[in-house]
Amino acid sequence: MKHLRLLMLLVCLVVPLACTNGNPSTQAAKEPGRITDSDLKNKIEGGIKSDPQLQAADLSVSADADKNRATISGTVESEAMRSKAIEIARAAQPGLTIEDKIDVKPRELSKSEYTPELARAEVERARTHKETVGSSIDDAWIHSKIVAKLLGNKDTPERKLTSM
Repeated sequence: MKHLRLLMLLVCLVVPLACTNGNPSTQAAKEPGRITDSDLKNKIEGGIKSDPQLQAADLSVSADADKNRATISGTVESEAMRSKAIEIARAAQPGLTIEDKIDVKPRELSKSEYTPELARAEVERARTHKETVGSSIDDAWIHSKIVAKLLGNKDTPERKLTSM
């Protein structure tokens, strides 16, 4: 029996895969400096959850440590939040490739939430895109809702619309 244990120990030293029951993820977990899919996923999710804006976002992460790839999917309210999530994910591992499946869907404000300052900002944004918005706060609110819907639709080219 003692010889059998010694033989098994020797086999494990020479052929590590034999001691992992053929499971490469177990082998990867035992190799120093080697990160597992779960470790990579947790590292990315931890970074995302550490950001107050992204904490509430509906994002999910899948990771393939062997290929040094991760996929992030879900929905955020702005392009800036999408970019931040990707930046945080890339920082988790050197050379990490990110597949971005994040949708940007701005939160719609109710009419009661819409302020004169927001209306002025919307009119100014419209002008930079050579669009015209009426002078009332209602016009600006309606314009912002339409633009948000169009930008949230993947099939609509951003700001590439013409009126008939």
